[in-house]
Amino acid sequence: MYNIKFLQEPGFLYDLISLFIIHFNKNRLTNYMPQKSTAENIKFFEQLEYEFTPIPDELVPFFYLNENQKCFLTRYCYYDNIETYQINFKFEHMQDDLLDAEKLVFELIRFYFPKLNDDQIEDYRNNLDNLMQLVDESNYSDYIKEKLCIFFVSYKRIIKKLNFELISKETQLRQYYERNYKKIAYFENEIDFNEFCFDVFKDFDKQYKYNQNSNIYISPCIIAISIICSYFLDNSAIVLLGINGGKVLEFLRNREKLVNLDVFGTAVSEPNRVGIINALLERNEMSIRDIEKMFDISNTNAYYHLSLMLKANIINVRNQGRTMLYSLNRSYFDGLIEALKKYSSKSQEEAG
Repeated sequence: MYNIKFLQEPGFLYDLISLFIIHFNKNRLTNYMPQKSTAENIKFFEQLEYEFTPIPDELVPFFYLNENQKCFLTRYCYYDNIETYQINFKFEHMQDDLLDAEKLVFELIRFYFPKLNDDQIEDYRNNLDNLMQLVDESNYSDYIKEKLCIFFVSYKRIIKKLNFELISKETQLRQYYERNYKKIAYFENEIDFNEFCFDVFKDFDKQYKYNQNSNIYISPCIIAISIICSYFLDNSAIVLLGINGGKVLEFLRNREKLVNLDVFGTAVSEPNRVGIINALLERNEMSIRDIEKMFDISNTNAYYHLSLMLKANIINVRNQGRTMLYSLNRSYFDGLIEALKKYSSKSQEEAG
């Protein structure tokens, strides 16, 4: 049994940043959601817009999600400080991190242009014309380019505005937490956190799987409701966990079933297997004998194809007496759609 403890501040500060992330990235976040929860989350996003005061567009460079689904401020004020603050995250620390405007500009250039080395970043920071050209020639959308240019020209004013907005939203978020305290109380009593931590840690460092003396700090999030984020300290760990705890656990327990595009590509690289998928779509269930007859293949070949498809999780099988019946794994194809969304033109940010 782990020594489970609850912390508010790490999750609270992540929620604070998430308010801004959601505001500036609603379309992209929606595209990456499972189909069944899309409408629910869109409604949640709209409710947040109603609950909190408007956010200035000038702040988008701090919260824009890059291709790795990371934003600048979470890295600069959060992940980069894990070793320093450990379990003692405070809003005041975030404010302190934003005091050095020159360092912030330097790191923001690094975030948006990660291939630059430190000397190159320093050169661009000291030459506004070259920096504007760098932004203009980048592959970012025109909207992001515009906001980056505005920031680099007026960074001191915009950093002050960022600080003001963080202070304002911090107060509003405290009030939001007070109004929604029942959600956190229910969440803390709903989940078997020892079982949850076992699932989380077994893919990381085994010392946390077996060391029963580990302190595990759970920090709930009620804005970033789907977050699963763990980081490890000396003999403890902090877990940021969105209040959709049941869905989180279901995701973790079924992660071995998540779509692997390489495996899927191998599974559908042979015409007979594609034919079997279409046949199962039409007939719902088929036996191996049905498949042999339809595709005029031997029992050995049919078994080979079905084994590959079962391994890829594309199909299900059940026993009916002595007969094995095969059918499509519809949930797998739901996952496949989600996995392919990021390659779609619709996944690109609808900016402006």
